[in-house]
Amino acid sequence: MQTLNVQKINKYLLQIKKGSEKTLNKLFEYTYSNLYKVASAYLINKSDADDVLCQSYLNVNNYIDSYDSKLNGYNWLYTIVKNCAKEFNKRESRQLEMLCELDENIEDKFNVLECILLKDVIDTLNYYEKELLYKHYWEGFTVKEIATKFNIPKSTIYSQLENICQKLQEFYKENS
Repeated sequence: MQTLNVQKINKYLLQIKKGSEKTLNKLFEYTYSNLYKVASAYLINKSDADDVLCQSYLNVNNYIDSYDSKLNGYNWLYTIVKNCAKEFNKRESRQLEMLCELDENIEDKFNVLECILLKDVIDTLNYYEKELLYKHYWEGFTVKEIATKFNIPKSTIYSQLENICQKLQEFYKENS
């Protein structure tokens, strides 16, 4: 992950706010690799990160008027990507449930093998890990909210979520 210059991002956002369409491409090129990693952290299937980023940059363009130039532009972008990823997870889990309930032959609509692999990888987690994963990535609870609920320090929750993601990635690499 490259270190980004917040002033440069703020400058790009201000230019976009003033109507410069070309600057959105510059912002995309400058921030893509960092924001891709942000999106990937919230999504189990990394290929979905591209879809989330496309939606995120559309949201940047659509909601640029809400950007406050006195604040950190990267944090604003980070929040947009995070929210898009959480919405994506909510939307996709509902679609998957509906597809599985309504149509026994779902190959045309969803990669069944990926669905099975995802279920298998999540089945390797214990109950507590599944609950953390679900609360943070699907229900959208913040680390602070989870820490308060379980009466555990935030740093412990961060560490546990990181360990869970590593387990999932290792399982996925070994079995895909």
